[in-house]
This record gives sequence, structure tokens and C-alpha cells, in this order.
Amino acid sequence: MSIKAISKKKIGLRAGDKIIVMEPLAYTVLPDEVQADPMFNWAKADGTLQVVGEEEKPAKKKAAKKPEDASDGDDKPSPSDDSPK
Repeated sequence: MSIKAISKKKIGLRAGDKIIVMEPLAYTVLPDEVQADPMFNWAKADGTLQVVGEEEKPAKKKAAKKPEDASDGDDKPSPSDDSPK
């Protein structure tokens, strides 16, 4: 099975005895051997490398919380509260 990925920067990943160069914002199909390269894990953790088809569960949870916070209008004063001083 292969890994489909997009990189935000130009990086080189080792796959066995060869180096695969990923160009910025280019879709690349990588062999499974790149998972053994520490640069692959660092780039994924940093956000430089995005594996296509992998879900980012924490990002979806954060996005779901934002609309709830925005709908809470207790912190905003109502227009009728404006009184001249």
C-alpha cells in the first residue's frame, strides 16, 4: 500500500536507500518505507506534510466548539443597555 501526501515545503524523505524529494503543494505518492524515516513523522507532526485521506480528529472537535462559543451572547451588551452618562 502507498501513502498519498501533500507537502507545504520542499522536503526529502528516505525510502530505503533512495531519497524522495517532495515539492511544495504537489501531490505525491510515497512508498511505505518513508514511515521509517524520522523526517516523515516530524513533518506530519509539524503540519508540513499532510497525508491525504487521514482524518484530523482534534481539528474537527475544535471547529465544532467554535460555533457554540459564538452563539453564546451573554458577554455582549444588548442595544437597550446603552444609556447616556
